[in-house]
Amino acid sequence: MGREVNIVSQPILPPDKDNVALISEKKYFYKLPLFYVIIGVLLSSLVYFSMSFFSSKTELDNKNLDNQTPQPTVVQEEQTQTEMDQVTTPQPLFPEDDTPLPTFTPVPSKKTDPKGSLSLTISSKHTTEPVNQFIGVLVGQNAPGNPVISFEGTGNQKVLSDIPEGTYRLRMMAGRDLNKYGCAYIPGYYEKEISIARNQNSKMEISLIPYAGVLHIKDDKSFPVPNAKVEVISSDASKVYFSTYTDSLGRAVVYTVNPKPHFIRITAFGQSLVKEFTGGDCLWLEKVILPFSGKSSSVEVIVNPKVRWESILTELVIKYFPLEIENPVPGSNTDFLGKYSLSASSCVGTYSITTGQHPATLSPSGQLYSKIENVPPGRYFACASEASIPGIYYESEWKEVLVSGEKDQTVEIVYPKNY
Repeated sequence: MGREVNIVSQPILPPDKDNVALISEKKYFYKLPLFYVIIGVLLSSLVYFSMSFFSSKTELDNKNLDNQTPQPTVVQEEQTQTEMDQVTTPQPLFPEDDTPLPTFTPVPSKKTDPKGSLSLTISSKHTTEPVNQFIGVLVGQNAPGNPVISFEGTGNQKVLSDIPEGTYRLRMMAGRDLNKYGCAYIPGYYEKEISIARNQNSKMEISLIPYAGVLHIKDDKSFPVPNAKVEVISSDASKVYFSTYTDSLGRAVVYTVNPKPHFIRITAFGQSLVKEFTGGDCLWLEKVILPFSGKSSSVEVIVNPKVRWESILTELVIKYFPLEIENPVPGSNTDFLGKYSLSASSCVGTYSITTGQHPATLSPSGQLYSKIENVPPGRYFACASEASIPGIYYESEWKEVLVSGEKDQTVEIVYPKNY
């Protein structure tokens, strides 16, 4: 702004007029107000532009930070020469010792099933006979659409699949038609309840109850055979499914789960017979005549009449006791007189199986008697009645007779009793 002054070291001289005037002129110039105004404007502009520059830079940096993902700080270390050689030298794909790489078995993806399944294990009460034919139905109670699922099979296992989830009632029987009587059944109608859940296998054990069958066994003289062993066996006689004994009337209650054919082995008097029953139906009621009999003996019945008589008939009877049958089939094995007994006794007081009516005659000693031949061993009762009105007005006493088959027996009765 002012003139440039170069200061040169010179000897100090006394001031002269010209020098004094020049110095005074310079001092006066610095004191001018315009000088300070210009300096202030320049400083203010410098400060303003500096602040604007730094503010703009800070705002731009903040925007960049917002739009960028922070990057981790990488600290690079100095590599040694050995490390650099390892990086530049190619490495083999497999180790030098030829160790095989580990193998990985892929995990199979789980297949989801929107429905469920049911596994049935089937057994039979009273018998070990396997089921040859069964049929059943699942009826949905709260499943969508209340589906009805029918099934059939053989053996002791059955798996039902693709069942919509929900609650079902199960009806099942051994046989070929749910609308008819089967040979074995689940008690009640839709007795079993089962819940089916999606993607799950439900399990149920079923115990089928076979209907009772009745065999009435007689010997070759048409006498009932008591205490005979009766067995339900396989066709090759290698397995015994059920075993029992006849009662005093020669009746045996047996259980089978399948329709015929059935193979029954009967052992009596030390001998055995295998009888095959055919016909395609269940075993309800069958009569069997054995081709043999055991030892027998005769029984003499002596009658002491207390009233006038025209003709007396004697009988040797076995008392009749009703069978106890679990869940009988109506009309097929209901136990009543005439269904299992050979005949009704004429002697009043009970139902019985009789050896027949035998007219009494006078013995040489004047006694009234009758002789009954070929009576098998067993427990009997003797009675008498008048031939013209058998068992209606008069009743004889009952006398027990034990027939052993080793010797003849004699029994004496009073006709009528309590006269």
